[in-house]
Amino acid sequence: MDKPKDYYYERRAAAEDHIGNLNFYNPNINWEQVRAEMRATNWEHRLHITNVDDLLKEIVASISEKDITEAIKAIAPDAVAGPDGFHAQLLRNCSQELAKPLQMLWSLSLQSGTVPAALKSAIITPIHKGRSRGLARDIDDNLEHAEASSFADDTRIKHQITCPEDADNIQGDLHKILNWASTNNMLLNGNKFELIRYGRNEVLKNSTCYEYNNQPIEDKEHVKDLGVHMSSDATFSHHINKIAEAGKSMSGWVLRTFASRDGQCLKTLWKSLVLPRLEYCCQLWSPHKIQEITTLEAIQRAFTARIQEVQHLDYWERLSELKLYSLQRRRERYCILYVWKILEDRVPNVGIIVNQHPRKGRLCFIKGVQGSIQRVRTLTHNSFTHNGPRLFNCLPQELRDLSGTSPETFKRNLDKWLEGLPDHPPIPGYPSCHHNTLPEVLQEQEREETVGSTGTGGSRLQPCR
Repeated sequence: MDKPKDYYYERRAAAEDHIGNLNFYNPNINWEQVRAEMRATNWEHRLHITNVDDLLKEIVASISEKDITEAIKAIAPDAVAGPDGFHAQLLRNCSQELAKPLQMLWSLSLQSGTVPAALKSAIITPIHKGRSRGLARDIDDNLEHAEASSFADDTRIKHQITCPEDADNIQGDLHKILNWASTNNMLLNGNKFELIRYGRNEVLKNSTCYEYNNQPIEDKEHVKDLGVHMSSDATFSHHINKIAEAGKSMSGWVLRTFASRDGQCLKTLWKSLVLPRLEYCCQLWSPHKIQEITTLEAIQRAFTARIQEVQHLDYWERLSELKLYSLQRRRERYCILYVWKILEDRVPNVGIIVNQHPRKGRLCFIKGVQGSIQRVRTLTHNSFTHNGPRLFNCLPQELRDLSGTSPETFKRNLDKWLEGLPDHPPIPGYPSCHHNTLPEVLQEQEREETVGSTGTGGSRLQPCR
């Protein structure tokens, strides 16, 4: 029996056909009851089942590895991951390896008559039906000084504090939010209130405080906002360290759990399970310090070194052979894609200005860096609103002017251009003066083209494996 459900319907149809139609010639006989009894007798005879155990054994024997494989293949490639976090594409690619253990688990579950608790639970989530995604669209209607932003059940308020009066103003706006919550029968969790301060005025920080129901709100150096750790020093070093730990942990789990060292298998696992942890919202926190770049790059370097087909190659050669971008190049690619989406009005604009040059085509305006403090100038220079336009302006004109098309089309053209550029990221054991950013790579190519005719070009340095 291939499929118990099909078998059930076939037997049912055969049973009903065998009974046929009854002639209602005797009004004293309950023909409906007679028909029901005949159907029950015929059904029991055709199934040859004397008890439920026989039926259960027949169903257990019918579940094959082929059935499991076909069920996994039926999952849509873009389906959302379940509670276990495994991507649909990963399950599809590993269907042959998963078929045997899943078939054993299902058989054991049916034989024992128990169902795992995880399969009895469900995740209930609201489905967005249009309009704003904010649950509290009017929470900031009465605010006079602070600016509020909400996403789902998270709300943040911000305000520039230059004197104690500004602190009093934001405290007053906080009271208005609490009154709004009370009016709308909403309960705010005071234990989740967080306070983060930016700036160098320690006297002002120490002399002001904020309260919730007469309880002080604790100052924190790091606050996690929509998956990204924001730090009071305005850097993302803490966040980068956190995602590096998560990436290393998941990378180690993959290598311990899967015995295969096949290139295609490990590449699929890497892209499905590890990369999302290393790249989420990278347009915002993309590092510019060599130490942070190499910290992240070392994770991919160590993982690819376990792939059997390319173990004998150095890291740069492994990237080329596996057709992988370095993590540094991938982050730059994401920045370029996001700038393009901004210019195409597909995502909100965060302050990027575009100019249409009559000869050079579409270019982003690169703002000047303001401020007298060098640290602030460095942070501003490497922020997305400055770095994104610089990267976008590096593209050839035909790419920059590509408009009115789908993101997939722009990605294909962008990848085709990037494939022709060297991708040699800085890694531990290699001189830290080496850079791999797109502007520097293009400048190096121009320099080599200029001096190439003199034959004075340097030889390529080999990185560590």
